[in-house]
Amino acid sequence: MHETISVRVDADNPDHHLWQNGKTWWIHYTVHTDDGRQRRVRYSLHTRDPERARMLRDAVLTAWLQESGGGRSVPMNRTSNEHSRER
Repeated sequence: MHETISVRVDADNPDHHLWQNGKTWWIHYTVHTDDGRQRRVRYSLHTRDPERARMLRDAVLTAWLQESGGGRSVPMNRTSNEHSRER
C-alpha cells in the first residue's frame, strides 16, 4: 500500500502542523493511502523551544514528501525555509 502526505501551509502561521500540549511541542499531519483511507499522525517533538519545533517539523515533512514520492504539497513559507537552510 502506498501512502502520501498532504501538506497545506498557512504562510501567516509559522506554527502550521504544530501545537503545544502543556509546555511540549507536538507535530500533526494526515497521511492518505491509495485505497482512499487516511490516518492522522500526532507525536511529541520532545522540545519546549518553538524554533526547534519548527525545524523538526520542517525536517519531518520534507522527509515524508521525499520518501512518499512527493505527495501533495504547498511550498513551505519563508520562515520555514530559513529554518531548513540552517540545518
